[in-house]
Amino acid sequence: MTNIEPKPLPDLDAPLVPAKSAAGFTLGMAFSDVLTMIALTQEVRFMKIPNIQEGYWELMESSTGWIGEIRLRHFQHKNQVYRSLAFKNLEIILDFAVSDLLYKITVGPGYRSKFGGIGIGDDVAGIGDGYTIEFNSIEDDFIIHKDGEWVPGLHFVTDCKQPLDLCPKQIVESISIHDVSLADVTGK
Repeated sequence: MTNIEPKPLPDLDAPLVPAKSAAGFTLGMAFSDVLTMIALTQEVRFMKIPNIQEGYWELMESSTGWIGEIRLRHFQHKNQVYRSLAFKNLEIILDFAVSDLLYKITVGPGYRSKFGGIGIGDDVAGIGDGYTIEFNSIEDDFIIHKDGEWVPGLHFVTDCKQPLDLCPKQIVESISIHDVSLADVTGK
């Protein structure tokens, strides 16, 4: 019988699958399942975040492993708990909804996979054939169209966060794979 060793997560080469998966994680996974997968090979440190405090970003950016965050927010007259897991200098951020389901995977520096020919550190205007980009002024990021059809569950965040006509050269800093239908803020 062969023992299969668990692969350390995140997988920085895993494909970016819009509205589905990245970094070895799949949207819709339960917080406890993700934590179990990570804990097979690595430790996770937890901290409670009542609000963004002095030193928070320095801690996150200097991290060498996984840090779990627990945030308490007041919404519609009740307290709600949100959880996230961040890896190593914010290379990967996993965000969980009130329901404890993974609804957003954000990949950043160090992630090697690309979508449409562009990835972290690339010029967003260099999108491959068949793809076009559109600035999303609501989120200050870029959405993607393939063959004229919107690609849901995929956003590119750049250094300028402006339309290309205002800032023609923009470098991709992070990519979000998400399913907003899983981000139930009501906790129902």
